[in-house]
Amino acid sequence: MFCIAHTKSDASLNSTAAQEIVDKFKALTQESDSSTPTTEDEIYRQVVGPERHGRTRGYGLGPTPTTVFGTTPGRIELASQLRIANTQNAELKTKIDELEKKMDDDRRKMEERMMEERMKLEERMEMERKKTEEKMEEGQRKMDILLAFMEEINQRGNNSRGK
Repeated sequence: MFCIAHTKSDASLNSTAAQEIVDKFKALTQESDSSTPTTEDEIYRQVVGPERHGRTRGYGLGPTPTTVFGTTPGRIELASQLRIANTQNAELKTKIDELEKKMDDDRRKMEERMMEERMKLEERMEMERKKTEEKMEEGQRKMDILLAFMEEINQRGNNSRGK
């Protein structure tokens, strides 16, 4: 940003002071790349020095820190915000507890319903199995009667031929 503000249309810097600042900035930037990481703002403060009281660097002459960044809340306001946040936090925890309890109740009810349905299904399956067995037994009895009748007919036929 400094370079843009202090560069002429022919791409040269406005003054030798500006050139010195740019050179120092580039040197410190290269040093910080090799050693510890440093932000551009920190490097700029090292080169140019701290901002005068009541001024905001990079925003021109008009804006002050208060207009750019706003005021910092006082202790009373922070304490009030903390109380509000704690109250909201407690309310949310209560709501979460209620929802978890409701979910547990719903889960328990659903498991009970599933058990009831499973029991009904098993009862129906048992009834169907018994009906099927009874039908098979009845069918077997009828087959036995039919076989006995056919056997008797065969014996009568054999007896009448043998005479």
